[in-house]
Amino acid sequence: SRFQPWVYFYPTGMRLERQAELLYRIIAALQSRFEFRQIGVLAHSMGGLVARGAISEAVKRSAPIEFPTFITLSTPWQGHAGAEKGVAQSPAVVPAWRDMAPSSPFLENLWKIPLPKKTAYYLIFGYSGDFSLMINRNNDGAVSLASVLDPRAQVAAKRIFGFNEDHGGILSSP
Repeated sequence: SRFQPWVYFYPTGMRLERQAELLYRIIAALQSRFEFRQIGVLAHSMGGLVARGAISEAVKRSAPIEFPTFITLSTPWQGHAGAEKGVAQSPAVVPAWRDMAPSSPFLENLWKIPLPKKTAYYLIFGYSGDFSLMINRNNDGAVSLASVLDPRAQVAAKRIFGFNEDHGGILSSP
């Protein structure tokens, strides 16, 4: 009776910057219609990047929405080396790879606008990945721990929790 979960599915191949803007616009439209003041955000993997971009957009626009809780699970804050390789070598580049490449303008701009002071950010990650040629040896099976544990994200976090889970398993782990 106190909460209404909403799920945002997006085409993972689209540019993440556009997805962040779209998510912000959807939240703003819902806020206008339902007149809520607060929205908590829980995001997995690239969804954390999209959600963080949407929160930044709300801050930039001085939106009348508070984000009291922001939780990310296994978010690749520093991108993914595979995306960088795809941009450099693939004959057909998936647009999201440009934003997921380490040091992309999208990733560099994510932390330029601080989270709102009233936002409690919780960084959650898994660390049970196996050896991979595409990922640093310390990983969750899909994302390197170096990317998940970006120092900017750690500084912004109220708490950081690590679990012996892989990238997908963290979603269903008790």
